Amino acid sequence: MSTSPSIRVPRGVAAPAGSARPSRKSAPARKRASLPYAVMAQRHLGHDGLDDFPTYPFATRALCEGVIDLAGMTVWEPTCNRGNMVRPLKEYAARVIATDIVQYTALGSTFDFLSLERGAARPAGAERVDWVIANPPFRLLEEFIRVALAVAERGVAVVARTQVLEGIGRYEAIYQPYQDNYTFAQFVERVAMVEGRLDRLASTATAYGWLILDKLQPRPRSLIHIPPCRHQLEYRTDYIRGPLRPRLQRNGVRKLAWRGRIRAGRKGFRAYRRWW
Repeated sequence: MSTSPSIRVPRGVAAPAGSARPSRKSAPARKRASLPYAVMAQRHLGHDGLDDFPTYPFATRALCEGVIDLAGMTVWEPTCNRGNMVRPLKEYAARVIATDIVQYTALGSTFDFLSLERGAARPAGAERVDWVIANPPFRLLEEFIRVALAVAERGVAVVARTQVLEGIGRYEAIYQPYQDNYTFAQFVERVAMVEGRLDRLASTATAYGWLILDKLQPRPRSLIHIPPCRHQLEYRTDYIRGPLRPRLQRNGVRKLAWRGRIRAGRKGFRAYRRWW
């Protein structure tokens, strides 16, 4: 007994009696990337909206090594976060003041930097500041620069996406009035920023650089490039100061990384390196 051939029925048309529409297996649901992530000039925030994207220490050292000279200077870091920018700044500057709108660690104090525009008093020790160096929220970048220029005697440096170079509002507020004083130092290698932590293995499609406004800049330098420097300016101790998350090894075995500070000694460092 021969079976009748299956009939292909267009959508929206009822199937003839005795025939069945061929079953279609539902396509597997696409795996959504877990938020937050930073890719293609976007940074997706968590629910608190604090823009908690720590700066890699080697990116701060690159600024101090080849772009600006902080010898003998007083620096205010108003977005100190967990201190990932403060610690490298202390290697170059004479004094570093660390504050943030939320106190993440005991390294910095709580202070709303933008409240200075509303007449708030400066925190103790910030009466005279040479440089303001920060990683401000991108949506508040213009406000941060405006307040920082009123506070700093020498200049302002902020790390930001390369997207900061465009926009009519930023052109009228930053680049046109300070056309002889601004420099954008573009990283030629990618600086991946992940919300809430430093991730040595993270990658990104977003390009970052340093926007510097130097009031005493002798000549205009609109664009310079920071050559590859991560290998020279990145230290193992940059990644052992806070809790680390478990990682999946290549063989699929889940292993837990050390939590907290690594014990002193060569044995501790060797054990730590195995988790990368």
